[in-house]
Amino acid sequence: MDKETLFDALPLPYALLDAPLGEDGGISEIICRYHNEEYSRIIGMEDNEALSRHFTSLMNQKKYSWGEKAYEAAYEKHTVYGEKYVSPLHKMVHYMVAPGPWHGSCVLILLGTGIEVKDASPVYASTEHQILRLTRMLMTASDYEAAVNRVLREIGSLVPCDRVYIFEKNGDRISNTFEWCREGVTSEIDHLQDLNYEEYVGVWDRYLRTNSSVIIPDIEVIHDTDYITYDCLKKQNIHSLMEAPMYHDHNLAGYLGVDNYGTSNSIDLQYLLETMAVYLSQKKDIHDLMGRLRYLSENDILTGVHNRNALNQRLASLKAGNHPLGIIYVDLNNLKQTNDTYGHSVGDRRLQEMTSMLKSICPVDDIYRLGGDEFVVFLEDISEPDFRKTLTSLRKKAGALSIHVSAGGQWMADASALTQGMREAEYRMYNEKRRSHEGRK
Repeated sequence: MDKETLFDALPLPYALLDAPLGEDGGISEIICRYHNEEYSRIIGMEDNEALSRHFTSLMNQKKYSWGEKAYEAAYEKHTVYGEKYVSPLHKMVHYMVAPGPWHGSCVLILLGTGIEVKDASPVYASTEHQILRLTRMLMTASDYEAAVNRVLREIGSLVPCDRVYIFEKNGDRISNTFEWCREGVTSEIDHLQDLNYEEYVGVWDRYLRTNSSVIIPDIEVIHDTDYITYDCLKKQNIHSLMEAPMYHDHNLAGYLGVDNYGTSNSIDLQYLLETMAVYLSQKKDIHDLMGRLRYLSENDILTGVHNRNALNQRLASLKAGNHPLGIIYVDLNNLKQTNDTYGHSVGDRRLQEMTSMLKSICPVDDIYRLGGDEFVVFLEDISEPDFRKTLTSLRKKAGALSIHVSAGGQWMADASALTQGMREAEYRMYNEKRRSHEGRK
């Protein structure tokens, strides 16, 4: 039996496609190199050229994300899943796109058909409209948590369901991070924190091998095959669920899901969840990136304490206050000599040891690295006796740990005299540093 006869005998509809790139770096067209008889029967096309034109035209139908899926399979070597309404069948067809035998090629396999749809256009038009509205709502909001909660609430108003929620995966743990509940439905979010992924939803991975989402219209069907999951869902009074995967860098990052859902004549729930899962993932990526950038702009990476940028912001708020304030300047002695003699890696370790000592005495949010070997600490609303005790404890602990520092402090009853207080604390630190150098001569 030759290869062509073998592939024609495959029970699954199958097509081998080329996806050449255009000048813009995106796929310029889809070329059908081969398809078996079963594919022709399902789609109603026999000619490769006609199929090539058909596949290429689908790239402009953004709601199916066909172009993105073909690119992921042909160039990033990922196997992805999706679904498409096929007019000749009046049905939704589930499909898989997998990497092809050569770079830039992919394999399209039709996995099966869903329920019959008499007229898909109104449903998709309505769903697309709602996705556009929700995406605009999500992406234009500055408050991340408020925006996500609003989107979940809006999804709950669009489709009949009891809960809309997000689970986020962190390593081998998973937690319910956002939740909307219909009135009268008990919240579950507090009980669904830091769960073992494999024990709680590990079976979802098996569902995603054959579908683009986890769909359980009736949990009774998993009673015998996945009893642990069945029992967990039953205890939460869940009788049906649908969850769309959320990804970060092509790795599973969580799920957007609904519990106890019903049918809607105007919304394609699976398509809505899968599309919004993509945008919610992007919103989280942006939120995390902005948080990381804020952290980098305000913190010293080596020592884990605040930097000069954060200090400037703190000074503005301190000057506006009229409460007691204690200021401590700290200098790590002989850091330059350490760097010159033993290398900067040893000097870095000394800085880290000193800041660890400081963190054990003072709150980390009150410690700032001025640069090099100098740090400053601001202790608000502290009494003068407590400030003196803190300064003494710092010196004693540094000595006990053989961390050679010079420290100078100044307490003031009114923080509005901040500039003068900082000068005084810094002056005392330098005096102590000078005496330390003179003592070693």
